Amino acid sequence: MGMLAGTSFLYLTLLLLSTVAVEFCICRDSISRTEFIRDLESIISNGGTFKLGFFSPPNSSERYVGIWYNDVPSSPVIWVANQNRSINDSSGILKLSDDGNLVVQNGQNETLWSSDVSTAGVNSTSAQILDSGNLVLRGAQLNTLWQSFEIPSDSFLSNMRISHSQGKTELTSWKSPSDPSIGKFSMGIDTAMRIPEIFIWKEGSPYYRSGPWNGQAFIGVPRMNSVYLRWVRVSNDDRGTVYLTYSFANESFLDYFQLNYEGNVVELYWDDGEERWEIRWLARESECDYYGKCGAFGTCDSKMSPICSCLRGYKPKKLEEWNSGNWTSGCVRSAVQQCERMNTSLNGKSGESDGFHKLSNMKVPDSAVWLSDEESKCPIRCLSNCSCKAYAYDSGIGCLFLCCDNLSESRKTRIQRSPLRGLPRDDPKQVKLEDLPLYNFNEIANATNNFSLNNMLGRGGFGPVHRGRFPDGQEIAVKRLSKFSGQGMQEFMNEVLVISRLQHRNLVRLLGCCIEGDERILIYEYMPNKSLEALIFGKLLLGDKSENIDS
Repeated sequence: MGMLAGTSFLYLTLLLLSTVAVEFCICRDSISRTEFIRDLESIISNGGTFKLGFFSPPNSSERYVGIWYNDVPSSPVIWVANQNRSINDSSGILKLSDDGNLVVQNGQNETLWSSDVSTAGVNSTSAQILDSGNLVLRGAQLNTLWQSFEIPSDSFLSNMRISHSQGKTELTSWKSPSDPSIGKFSMGIDTAMRIPEIFIWKEGSPYYRSGPWNGQAFIGVPRMNSVYLRWVRVSNDDRGTVYLTYSFANESFLDYFQLNYEGNVVELYWDDGEERWEIRWLARESECDYYGKCGAFGTCDSKMSPICSCLRGYKPKKLEEWNSGNWTSGCVRSAVQQCERMNTSLNGKSGESDGFHKLSNMKVPDSAVWLSDEESKCPIRCLSNCSCKAYAYDSGIGCLFLCCDNLSESRKTRIQRSPLRGLPRDDPKQVKLEDLPLYNFNEIANATNNFSLNNMLGRGGFGPVHRGRFPDGQEIAVKRLSKFSGQGMQEFMNEVLVISRLQHRNLVRLLGCCIEGDERILIYEYMPNKSLEALIFGKLLLGDKSENIDS
């Protein structure tokens, strides 16, 4: 999460509690089989930080069970239990049911919400509101059976975890300031490009993204300064789940993040001197923060009019739409890249090589291919593949290659006949490499049943070879470089070079490759005969520079 470094703060229209005529505070922090909460009653955490009870949103008489800050005037509600099923009178009750779950019921004993966890074999349960704002359901041995931090509403509190897994934890917005039912927006952490980043989704489609995490910051968030880097972190738990969390050295500091009903994440803090909530940071500060605002190969500058323009060497794909202010179709290249011209020319001769144009204040697209490599190798890798349109580099991540058409947020774009010098030209070791299709890792994993042992054809010094099948029925042989083989990118490139240069009756066809993170994978056509064995186990091994193939 990024924060504004300045001191100029905005005011916030909060989702405030409605005033009730009378409220009875019970001097305890827990709920048991014999102790429950009725409407107009509430309990307070042991240190007095949070309150659990019934409330009505602004301009509404509907009743809900929620959690909010105690002893803070006009406190926002940070968690709601029955957010999708309200109570239309004051007959509600929050209690433990016969099976030990927390439930919200109305005056007709109808269950409107439940913690809904398995309590089989649990003799008794109890619930407690903690000073962290977490409502916890525990068994007799004080083991945690359920907690509100794992099913948050619209608020992200200190020490809460936003995670990405099968049971992922996401924020969900309210429908409106007076309706806490689940709205159009959700926020979570995504690992699609194998590097975590924060996303806001609108009805399931990307709406905002933070850019990838580099170990210290989300690189697409401006002004994420060192004051906050000490407490924002992305980690893995013992089950391999990636999660985002934050904490403060001073636990009395009231500060949290809210996904509001308009789809923006705001950081709020309580100003004791002014006695009001103020905004410290906004995820979306301008029109340019919307996902894909200017389309592929478009760039956005909120200080310009119009805000969208095409990158150097590109032009609007649909000029009429573009001129009308609809930029979503993006831009297309004005001239063919030099490498594309070489591929289609009759004599294969080249002129000036492609180079790169540096762009600043850009966000790396979420379609980037990640490769942990040093900066000097990034342009070489990109120029060696004609499908690579741009690259970016971050010292905490490595090289990020843009090999698709969603490049509206890249760092360096490839241009024809660049005046830049020092870039490689006509390297014979890169012959035909730009023509090789790139597959993503998930495609290969699915085709091989997650590299199942049942699909393994054999193993060499380079690593295992698996048989697989694409959805269209094509059978493949997948050669996966072992992380323990001692061989690296150069050996991988050598094999691609050799296979690309040879045409032989005993040599099966190379279909493509996969380069993601530390993965180096070659995909061949599968042929159930000795030609496959000769390829995998014969002289032409990964890293073998020999080009001799027996006749």
